[in-house]
Amino acid sequence: MTSGKTAVLLAAVGMLALSGHDATAARGERARGPATRSTLSVSISGPRTVQIGYTCQWTAVVTGGTPPYEYVWLGLDSYGFAATFSGSLSDSGLHPLDLEVYDANGQEATAAAGIHSGGYGCGA
Repeated sequence: MTSGKTAVLLAAVGMLALSGHDATAARGERARGPATRSTLSVSISGPRTVQIGYTCQWTAVVTGGTPPYEYVWLGLDSYGFAATFSGSLSDSGLHPLDLEVYDANGQEATAAAGIHSGGYGCGA
């Protein structure tokens, strides 16, 4: 009744064309496609307290998804496009640091950290 990726089913009301996965399901067969891709997730590793004027580094910790990854950092009056980000604080308070990561399949994951001024150097 079917051939290739397209199955044509005749219905009383008209014709309905199913393609790909839907046609396979209509035949009661298991779909043969790419394996389920793993979910992309990301977190930020690095200091949460930084002394004003010190340049510190943060790293994207990525799990899942499909490499290669693209990175977009925004915060601390700067931006970056690598797996690591360097920045410093110019004034006191709480400063946001945001990260977006995209994998080869277009999945997106985000992470955010609040960086506090204080302490000495690139504190914990």
